[in-house]
Amino acid sequence: MIIKLCKCHLIYLVNRLFIYVFIIITILNLAYNIFVINSMDKYLSLVEESKFYYLSCFQIYRLEILLFTLLISSFFFISNNDQYRALILPSGISRNKYFITKIVTITCLLLIITIFEGLLIMIVAGIWNIDFYLDFVLCEIDLIISLLYFMLVSVLFIQITDSIYIIIGSFVLLLFTSLDIGNSFFKYFICIVNENMRFFVSEIYYIFFVCLLLVINIILYNKRDLQT
Repeated sequence: MIIKLCKCHLIYLVNRLFIYVFIIITILNLAYNIFVINSMDKYLSLVEESKFYYLSCFQIYRLEILLFTLLISSFFFISNNDQYRALILPSGISRNKYFITKIVTITCLLLIITIFEGLLIMIVAGIWNIDFYLDFVLCEIDLIISLLYFMLVSVLFIQITDSIYIIIGSFVLLLFTSLDIGNSFFKYFICIVNENMRFFVSEIYYIFFVCLLLVINIILYNKRDLQT
């Protein structure tokens, strides 16, 4: 039943808009990776070259993935795009199971895209003989945690306002994560990263924050008037 429910969510999620945005992100990611390579100083050492390439590419890659996360999670949970619940919930599926499987479906799809785009960065590096930057894996872990955080924040905002325009507020919050405000209290509430694309605060702290957001969203979804 759970697998069938996830497949149902997937059918509604992967539409033309989703595919078009994914293609655009991939093209932009590939184009920027090549641009970074062509803009590198030829006098850099192999270690400096590797660090410069991966961190430069990761800045845009991170912004693309998180912006994509905001778009997908917002569109997928707004009432007008969540009407198929009226066909599922009356069949005996609980709201908790419906909501959690929907979150799991979005998360799995976004993780696949995140890994794919990350591999694209490494493939381009391999073609141009750029050494692998080990911290890239750690940056990727932090990105996945940020993905979960912004997905749940976006869903929370949508549940409260049921307005797609709230994505503007989510985007502003996203921009804050790249600003040099690591020594302020914001670092405890937003996934702020430093110049090396790593969190200022422990990953464990943000994982706890993600779990808290998930619980709040589940409670709110159960209390939300869905007219079903």
